[in-house]
Amino acid sequence: MSKWKLRTLDINSFKVFEEFSESFDNDLTVLDGPNGFGKTSVFDALQLLLCGEIPRIIALFNSLKGNKKKHYERNLYWNNNSKSSIKIKAEFYCGDETICLMKMANLKELNDKKNHQPLNFDIFKLYELSSFDDVESANLIEDEQSYIKNVFGPNFLSNFSVLNYISQDNNSVIVPDTNNKTSRFDQISHLIKLDEVNEKLVGLRDLEVSRKKRMKALEGDISIVNGQIDSLTLAIKKDSPQVDYKRISTSITIPQWDKEVPVISTKKEDYEELLKQVVLLDNAKAQVDEIDLRLNNNQYNELVAKPEFTLAIYLGNHFSKHDGLVKDKSTIDSYKSQIKLLKTSEETVTLEQLVKLTLVSNDLITNIKTKVEERIRLKSTTDGHIAKLTEIDQLRLSIIEKQQEHEVECLLCGFDYTTNQLLIDALELKSKNITEFIERHDMSYKVCLDALKSLLKAEGEKLTTQLKSLELNFNLSLLEELEENKLKKSNIDLITQKLTAYGISLPIEYSSDDQIKEQTLKEIKVKVLSLRKVESDSLQSGVMGFFNECFKTINELKSINIADVQNKSLYINSQYNLKINSELNSQKLIVKAHKKAQANLDKFGSKLTKLIETTNTVKNTYSSETIGQVESLFHIYSGRLIQNYQRGLGLFIDTEESSTNKTKNLHFFTADGSSYDAVLSMSSGQVAALTLAFFLSLNRKYAQTAFILIDDPTQSMDEINIASLSDLLRIELRDRQVIISTHEQEVSDYLRYRYLRGGLQASSIHLQNKYSEKLIEIS
Repeated sequence: MSKWKLRTLDINSFKVFEEFSESFDNDLTVLDGPNGFGKTSVFDALQLLLCGEIPRIIALFNSLKGNKKKHYERNLYWNNNSKSSIKIKAEFYCGDETICLMKMANLKELNDKKNHQPLNFDIFKLYELSSFDDVESANLIEDEQSYIKNVFGPNFLSNFSVLNYISQDNNSVIVPDTNNKTSRFDQISHLIKLDEVNEKLVGLRDLEVSRKKRMKALEGDISIVNGQIDSLTLAIKKDSPQVDYKRISTSITIPQWDKEVPVISTKKEDYEELLKQVVLLDNAKAQVDEIDLRLNNNQYNELVAKPEFTLAIYLGNHFSKHDGLVKDKSTIDSYKSQIKLLKTSEETVTLEQLVKLTLVSNDLITNIKTKVEERIRLKSTTDGHIAKLTEIDQLRLSIIEKQQEHEVECLLCGFDYTTNQLLIDALELKSKNITEFIERHDMSYKVCLDALKSLLKAEGEKLTTQLKSLELNFNLSLLEELEENKLKKSNIDLITQKLTAYGISLPIEYSSDDQIKEQTLKEIKVKVLSLRKVESDSLQSGVMGFFNECFKTINELKSINIADVQNKSLYINSQYNLKINSELNSQKLIVKAHKKAQANLDKFGSKLTKLIETTNTVKNTYSSETIGQVESLFHIYSGRLIQNYQRGLGLFIDTEESSTNKTKNLHFFTADGSSYDAVLSMSSGQVAALTLAFFLSLNRKYAQTAFILIDDPTQSMDEINIASLSDLLRIELRDRQVIISTHEQEVSDYLRYRYLRGGLQASSIHLQNKYSEKLIEIS
């Protein structure tokens, strides 16, 4: 099956590299050269590109307890001489399929001081390129983890540090760091696909924790409910006979103490409050006369406090006059209206207006009508002759003007006047006759007007005299006040009747004088309040309010039987006992339900314990079988790499189960039967070889990609270990693409020689020489 390999890597402005571009399309690529020229930086660039972070630097920073909030002057990953963006490009291939990826941090974010933190990798964004050199077509990957998992496999990111890349002195799997609480087995458990089993175990253990919490909560609830049961048992009223329900109060809303179900709570204070109400009932019955006296006194107080009381004093005896006053006002208004009409000018009064004079006698109306008709006739005749006269005058002037042209012949009839003067004289005579006629009629018109005026004036004066007599006996203020308060008449009448019943007389005469009104009100109020009787101080507090709340009339209280009052207390006691017994039954049911839940949880706990044990057994059995598959490879690889240890025999893996936490503990031991972990007796070089052997075993078994990155593994190895490593890589892992670094030129030459001898491709990248060539190009 084809697996992904690296073809080309291009690094710009990252760490020691201003520019770096190389092909890695070989079976073995050795990064050589002295320390400090970027061998590890190449691996850091690849890990940043593929994983989005550099765990090696994160671990170093945390072990140094660095300040995570500090903003440094320059970004740790930005080349000191560079002023361009950081770009890491790589081309990978798998058979005929290729993919080009780029990790980039742009200038703007690199120059922002808030991003100058060693653990801030958020500024590095992943892009997919259509071709290796076509940066312009870069497509931003929004969900980087999902993308990488989709391309290189679902567990690529979590497996990278144990399958694909082993950094310098990275032996944490073999020798866990003291700060790392994760065991050897836990660090590789995900490789043998125990995630689902572990998640199930976590879920089961969470269920067990929840079960225990629920059991503890149930125990607490049962304790609380039992305490409540004890309290309720003590609260039961003994020797409380059953009494039939009988209502005592008469108010519309039944008070709680008098309801058929008065007890709605088992609280002692609520029960005592009900009994207090019965005590008030008993006191009210005992002092019913005092209550009656106070109710009567309150009637007097309430009477004088009513807003209609004042109106009753002023108007109580006068509402009977209302209709007569309204009629008088209508008559007065009629007089005023007709007097105003009689004052109309004799020249303008009309026949239609005369119809409205209902207060004038018929004979006088007839005389006035005759004069109005005569005035109308004379005026019409005079107006007609005046119009004729005006017309004749205009005609005369016109004829005189035209006649000058025709001498003596009449223009109208052809009559032959001797001279023009005769015609003019004839016209003037006609005008004079009309004028005399108008003057005679005008004299008759004036006589008619004088007569009409006299009639109107005489009748107007007569009606005015009658009006004054009417107004003298009419009280407008009283009518206005009665009109203003007519909607309150029913209340005023009731107060008036009460005052009359009390023997208090109201003013017979109406007065609009404010001082008189105030004095009258004061006197009557004193009379009403003087009817009150002296109240006793013996009435207990709250009794009066209790009566007002529970009864409508004093007679209802008087009719109560004393035995009913006593029975009311007994009824409340019996109802209280019923409520307590009901609550006791409910609480006992709760306890029963809780105990049943405890029993179910106990059964569930037993099944859960068995299930956890079974799952652990399955996990350990499966992991032992799976580790056994790796053990053979590890035994071979460790034997080859550690030739001078145990006479070339490899190590074994022990997956002994922990007795405390039921998880696997991974141990390495020798064939000599020693029970000590083999690491305890190894040198640092042997530990490094052991780490490499375990890493390569895991890669061989589980890796889904073909590239292996090894950073300077030979620095603590001797010649035999190095020779064994070269054989292991070129024989056992010949299908892998190995990228390895070393600072020893002889080791680089030897490794490449061994690969070439085995018919494989090998190349080296001398980073010091590349750096020198770059300096020569710049100079």
